[in-house]
Amino acid sequence: AKKDEISKKAAIVKKLKKHDSSWPFRSPVDPKALLIPNYTKIVLTPIDLQTIEERIKGDKYEHAS
Repeated sequence: AKKDEISKKAAIVKKLKKHDSSWPFRSPVDPKALLIPNYTKIVLTPIDLQTIEERIKGDKYEHAS
């Protein structure tokens, strides 16, 4: 059951990553490379699809909802 839950979550993220409009959310923001040094002061809890995918694989989320 737990493996099924992880598979369902991973499938959702995979589908989101394939969406044409998801490109800004596919990987973590690099404030230095993008020359936005105050990014971490503005975005207090950054999240991206790559990080979500890693957390799913590491079983960091309890529920899909």
